[in-house]
Amino acid sequence: LNTLQDWGLKLVQKGFQFCHITPPVNSADQTFDCLLRWTPIYLTGNVKVYYYPRIRDQVHRHTLVLAPGEISMTSNSIAGRVSGYATMLTTDQRLLQTYETIFQDYLSLCRPMMNIYTLPEKVKQCFTRFLTSMGMRIQKLTALSAETTPPELVTYCIEKTKNEDLKKLGELFINEMTLIEKERDKYELIDIVNLATAEEIRAGTVPIILSCGTDLEPLYYTPETYVLHLRNILRIMKSCDNYHFIPQRGLSNQEGGLMVKEGQQALMLRMNKPFAVFEISQPDIVLICREHLLRIADRSGYLGIHRAKIMSRIKELIRELQA
Repeated sequence: LNTLQDWGLKLVQKGFQFCHITPPVNSADQTFDCLLRWTPIYLTGNVKVYYYPRIRDQVHRHTLVLAPGEISMTSNSIAGRVSGYATMLTTDQRLLQTYETIFQDYLSLCRPMMNIYTLPEKVKQCFTRFLTSMGMRIQKLTALSAETTPPELVTYCIEKTKNEDLKKLGELFINEMTLIEKERDKYELIDIVNLATAEEIRAGTVPIILSCGTDLEPLYYTPETYVLHLRNILRIMKSCDNYHFIPQRGLSNQEGGLMVKEGQQALMLRMNKPFAVFEISQPDIVLICREHLLRIADRSGYLGIHRAKIMSRIKELIRELQA
């Protein structure tokens, strides 16, 4: 895992770009392992990713790695067997041209697996589509989520930020909050988020997620604004059985965020600068991402007695911040 990531990241640093056709989905674990291997390389923004939209033959396996005009490596196997098969490495120009034609022919049958957004306007449009379309959602974020932000905190962000795009996004979000609140009972939302400590909040190191997404420094919570957000989360948990809050510790910006709308799309967020959103449309990968997050939620526990314990934990943090 680390070897492939290191290799890919070093090539990106040297100016290389990848065109990656993802392997077929054989099992949830295998596919998610592949996604994890490539995610740090995807997050560089130097990868175009494609998938073949039809059922593939699970007997014949073919691997082709190609640096056009320089070198290629290819191998074939039957049903994934690893013994008794040759791996061919060549710099012969005629073979390279043939392999490049094969790759391009295959690529022509594929579809983009993801769109990558870095411009604030495109990011805003992506989030608007995601938040306003209906359906069950599960997400893992490094900060308290935007959907649970109280209107007062959104107004605070609009007033404090110097970025015009964030001001527009905040104003748009305020307009959408009525719809979000109205639809909250209809669709389940599982919110796996990093819950900060009182020390981190008082130190001013906990970013407000609504203010992320530009080259400017994000806004940071004060104890008062964090309490405001926590109180709103408690209000939603008390009034809406379809909302589940799962606090975590140790989620870092290096991991990024992952948001999944059931049966529709997944968004991978690069929280470090430059901020980027990776919109995944391949149905199988969306399903795998959802399953991954559901496993995290199930391991943590969020129903019954777990829900009561989580609410008690939030109340304890509020008391600590107000002390």
